[in-house]
Amino acid sequence: MKVLLAGYMGYVGNILKTRLKDRYDLLCLDSRCLPHENHMRCDLTDKEEVTRLAATIGPDVFVHAVGT
Repeated sequence: MKVLLAGYMGYVGNILKTRLKDRYDLLCLDSRCLPHENHMRCDLTDKEEVTRLAATIGPDVFVHAVGT
């Protein structure tokens, strides 16, 4: 199962990342990260960017753990 986790660098997102990474095909998004394996930079306020990314990746689940 593909899981897209937004806000993985925050408190809740980091906990979720730790618990999900060994169980699922996890891709992490954050506006502050440097892109590398399984981590992508994405501006969640940009509807077109999010739509394009979701269409490309095709996640089964999208977890929104973004704070402020």
